[in-house]
Amino acid sequence: MPQATTLLAPAPEHCIQTPVDAEVRDLRWLLHGPVRAPDGAVLSWANPAHPGFVYAEAEGLLLSLHAEALARGPEEPGIRLDGRRLARRLVQGLDDVGAVVHRGARYVFDTAVVVAALRRWRIVEPDGPAFDASTEWLRARLRAGVGQEGAASDGHWSRSFGPHLLKAALALPGDPLLADVARRFCATCWDGAWFTCHAATDAVYPHAHAYALEGLAALRAAGVFDASGPLEVGTASLLSAAARDFDLSTDVLAQAVRLALATGRSPHHPQVRAVLTRMESRAAADGGLRYSPGSRDVNTWATVFGVQARRWTRLGASPLDFV
Repeated sequence: MPQATTLLAPAPEHCIQTPVDAEVRDLRWLLHGPVRAPDGAVLSWANPAHPGFVYAEAEGLLLSLHAEALARGPEEPGIRLDGRRLARRLVQGLDDVGAVVHRGARYVFDTAVVVAALRRWRIVEPDGPAFDASTEWLRARLRAGVGQEGAASDGHWSRSFGPHLLKAALALPGDPLLADVARRFCATCWDGAWFTCHAATDAVYPHAHAYALEGLAALRAAGVFDASGPLEVGTASLLSAAARDFDLSTDVLAQAVRLALATGRSPHHPQVRAVLTRMESRAAADGGLRYSPGSRDVNTWATVFGVQARRWTRLGASPLDFV
């Protein structure tokens, strides 16, 4: 890893980009780039013609990325201070039941991302803010089979009780409730190659499918539930699609790389290399990853995933640290 000062120093004007250079460039962008408001808020993306919005889920993902960096070391300047600021923002933004509210509704998935981030942050900073109410609300919603509260159910994957919620395994590590949820989704939403968005549809959305696999990988790593068949086959389906389909969004490309590494594939696997190359082709010159080939949105969560994908090619995968 480059010396710690590289994260704060201006990028050299003429440098050969390596995976480490790209990792540092994009982390610098996440810390100090146009997706950060003066008060520390994290925006969904940067695009002057299409402004992003303050996004608690992206703040949680970035906090988890910071916690992983501190846990795996060596510590880079600015990471810990930014993590403290993000942790405070996230707790202050929760509503009276401890949920994340987005567009007027309480979202189970977004709350799970934030709980996972705050839990990880307390591992590296034991005096970090508490979040007990959020954990209890999250467990209650998962037990009740609810994906969101406060908005009409329209079947959209992000508002449904669907397999993407398996990523809550990272918020509730070791909790047997997630094993029960996983059994349910494997029985009702696994079609033999992909997870459908929820039990009432046969539609597949690769981004949501990847979240389901991330949850299964974490459950297996924690020794709570082993669905190796869907995990291995689902990862192969995703990786193959990411290697051949130029139109898949960049967040999915980074998810495919991370899942490939988490299921034992080498960073030198041909499909992994092909997907990494495609991901890097979407890098913005000043940092960050564009959401798709034709998009001008330099996307925050795709960039967080991309930083972790590159990190895992260097240090090895850590399935319990999926951001």
